[in-house]
Amino acid sequence: MFPSSTPRTMAKYQDSNLLTGDGAKIWYFFFFIIVFSLKLNIELLQRDLRQQFDYGELNGNPNFIFAIRNCTAGAEQKLQFRLRKARLGQLFLWKRSVERLWRAAKNSIQNGSPANVSSRMPKKIGRKKIQIDLEMMSLIPFRRRTNIRSTTKALGMSKTTVWRRIKDGSIKAHSNAIKPGFSLKTRIARLKHCLEMLDESVSPAVFSGMYDRIHIDEKWFYMSKTTQKYYLHPMEASPVRRCTSKNFIPKVMFLSALARPRYDEYVNTPFDGKIGMWVFVFMEAAKRKSKNRVAGTLEMKPIKSITQKVTREFLINKLLPAIIQKWPHDGRTIFI
Repeated sequence: MFPSSTPRTMAKYQDSNLLTGDGAKIWYFFFFIIVFSLKLNIELLQRDLRQQFDYGELNGNPNFIFAIRNCTAGAEQKLQFRLRKARLGQLFLWKRSVERLWRAAKNSIQNGSPANVSSRMPKKIGRKKIQIDLEMMSLIPFRRRTNIRSTTKALGMSKTTVWRRIKDGSIKAHSNAIKPGFSLKTRIARLKHCLEMLDESVSPAVFSGMYDRIHIDEKWFYMSKTTQKYYLHPMEASPVRRCTSKNFIPKVMFLSALARPRYDEYVNTPFDGKIGMWVFVFMEAAKRKSKNRVAGTLEMKPIKSITQKVTREFLINKLLPAIIQKWPHDGRTIFI
């Protein structure tokens, strides 16, 4: 409370009679008068400014409209924002600020040039842009430039700085795809295969129409997906899918065969080129009964190991009968 608790000091403050009794009341009274006067002066000043500076008259002034239409975009937004806010009473605007913008627009119009009320600062203000040495960046190994975090650590900069440079194009984000690497022997074999496709019976030589070729291919597919999207009725219950482990979902292989379709003179397709598609599965009788089926019920199960013997059986028992049944017999030798 007091700077010191000695009797002499206490007596000094009590004799002054400034902080207690009538002295305190006098100080509170003067403080209230000063605050009330300042508030009253501010309200009177705002009212005086609104009366002396009528924004409604400015909006109808042709010179004001000309100045607004001919000034720059940034200055137009700046002037319109201030006038709109002041007119709505949401922002107190000093009279000198509007007079300065108005005077600058009038001077520009009098000089025969479009109104210019933009900022008079000679250069850009604010924080300076951090420069990146692109030559130093090119010396960093590619393995250390695979993401923003490793790149910033190699450059010694913050992640925000590198992210901004990616946005403005100073640093290019690139998705690199691996290319097949062919040896000289593989390239020569591929070139020979392309030369075999040339039809030299006509001049100049053209590539064969491949009407005697059948393309076959095998492909593994997962029997189910970890996450699957369905479209259901609002009152329909969601399906329940279960498996032993999501990391080891069973797979099944498909064999497909197709050829080039045939068209007649009326653009009809007597042969669409689709020979068939077969799945590598086998049927096995259930050894035990369960709530889903009784013992002895035939179940379809995928062939887990596709060997040469299995592939040969499918080619002989599945593919060749389908070719005999669907292939247009035109006397050509078929290559599979």
